[in-house]
Amino acid sequence: MESFSHRWMNREEYRDKDKIAAAVREGKDLWGREQDQFVRIENNKDMPPLVLEEPKRFGYMISRDGLSAGFVDYNGKEKRQYTT
Repeated sequence: MESFSHRWMNREEYRDKDKIAAAVREGKDLWGREQDQFVRIENNKDMPPLVLEEPKRFGYMISRDGLSAGFVDYNGKEKRQYTT
């Protein structure tokens, strides 16, 4: 985030990996903006064919469930509740 974000978006509270994973899992905006909520599409087939053909390889693009929220570089060990 440091390399692209507006200054107000690049605060320590927004770079917390646990908070980022929780927001992604719950379909919430990373910065707590109410107008930006994301809806899960179950069994979404509107993806590139390769992603659909190789779900194990591209699982992080298909599902954001679990503690890691699908991120391959985050293990989700720190379990905390966040409200935004």
